Amino acid sequence: MIRNTTLLPLWTLIDYMQLAAFLPLFNFNFIPYMYDALKPFLVSHCVFTNDVYVPIFKEFEDEYFNENWKKYWLSVGKLGQALYCIILVGLALVAANIVCAIAWFVTPKGSKLNAFLAKKLSQFKFNAYIRFYMLSYYDLTFFAVMKLTDGTAHTDARKLANMVSYVIVVVSVLLPFAFSVLICKRFPYMKIKEVKQNFNSLVLNIDKGRRLRIIVPIFFFVRRFSTACMLTVPLDSTMIFLQYVVIVVISHAWMIYVMTAKPYASPMLNRYVFTSEGTYVMCCVSTLVFSDSEPSLPIKYGFSIILCTTVVLLIFNNLLCVMTLLYRGPEKLKKEIHLAKQRRIDAEIAWDLERDRIQQEFQA
Repeated sequence: MIRNTTLLPLWTLIDYMQLAAFLPLFNFNFIPYMYDALKPFLVSHCVFTNDVYVPIFKEFEDEYFNENWKKYWLSVGKLGQALYCIILVGLALVAANIVCAIAWFVTPKGSKLNAFLAKKLSQFKFNAYIRFYMLSYYDLTFFAVMKLTDGTAHTDARKLANMVSYVIVVVSVLLPFAFSVLICKRFPYMKIKEVKQNFNSLVLNIDKGRRLRIIVPIFFFVRRFSTACMLTVPLDSTMIFLQYVVIVVISHAWMIYVMTAKPYASPMLNRYVFTSEGTYVMCCVSTLVFSDSEPSLPIKYGFSIILCTTVVLLIFNNLLCVMTLLYRGPEKLKKEIHLAKQRRIDAEIAWDLERDRIQQEFQA
């Protein structure tokens, strides 16, 4: 924020923290203490304490989705309390919007402070709320699907939770679809700053040269919805290995897409996202090997080291990207983005000319 560079590394780190935090909760048996390597990432899901303090969730304090979750002390009450914290963050965001609007209204028009507040106020128009929804989407969808899978409704609190879960699941499907339609509809005008500034959260640092690159926000929601559904597969289900197949296949598809389409405006950001995804894939593979699917103790020991290393690399990769952005500054980053766009346009023009030549030869 001080150097006015992109916030993409911040959102990307939180993104992978959210994905990695729940990896041990797939339906495999792990040594519970191994979860300590990934447990700090639970802060990205607003899981802050081991105890439940919100009264409404006290009755769920000793209930767990299945026996696997009991090993990691993630009770339904603790997850419900995390959902409560997410709602509080949303209310705080609304309060900040109101305070900013009042401050803009009472400050002298034309002053620097008024212009600063007007600029910040414009970010609340869709942008801040879209980003908040993107950050809370995984948790909202996961909690809702988990409650519907549980199927219990013998108390008023559980009946209310079921009703709210139905609403959240429906919204989790319809709202991302609406975002996708909006982006596709406005794509021809996305190069205009005034048009895209209210939706920068969805297309942050994405190159708008071709429609293929706007798959990024669509993929964001599809991946989280799929992961949330896979996490709620029962222990006795025959779809246990399908959990890891879905997660790993989606990750590899994303790596191939980033490597070929290069959706981000800067080559450095493309490399950063690709490296982060590769580290996350190694984390997924490590957690799979370090389970009852692999009986060899030496192999488990080796992959436990790899798991801890991937966690460190994930944070180090983010820190390296942030330090590089701070060193280069916004001007060098803009020049790099401009140069990358020009090279991409030249390459696409050359590709179109070659395609037309091949088509003409084929017709001849």
